[in-house]
Formats: sequence, structure tokens, C-alpha cells
Amino acid sequence: MARYKEYNYSQGKFIPVYFDRQILPGTFEYTLHYLIDNEIDLSVFDSGAGQIHSEGETKGECAVASVLHSA
Repeated sequence: MARYKEYNYSQGKFIPVYFDRQILPGTFEYTLHYLIDNEIDLSVFDSGAGQIHSEGETKGECAVASVLHSA
């Protein structure tokens, strides 16, 4: 018999967004996307990626923050 996880109606959902079809010029979403891509300095999120710990171990692989928002 299958054992399903208990469903929670308050949980979040991931919804795919197709920018070329859904983010139209002149909308709030388009403006927000433009500001994040072109005007906001996201380098603050890059700090610490790939640094070496005192034990000589490197931090795990991670995606670059500037790529995540435009994926």
C-alpha cells in the first residue's frame, strides 16, 4: 500500500514563470525584473562562496545568486 505524505494546504507552491509570455513591458513585474538585473548590486550575495574553512574544507557548491533570480 502506498504511503503518501500528509497534504498541507498552507504550503507554498513553485509555479513556472515564462518571462517572454508573462512579464510584459510596463508592468510592475517587468520593472522589478529590470531593477534586479540592471540596477541593484547583487555582489553582496556572492561573499563567502567557495572560501576555505580553518579546517581546510571548502564550502559546498552553490549557485550564484545573480543566476537564481533570472532562472
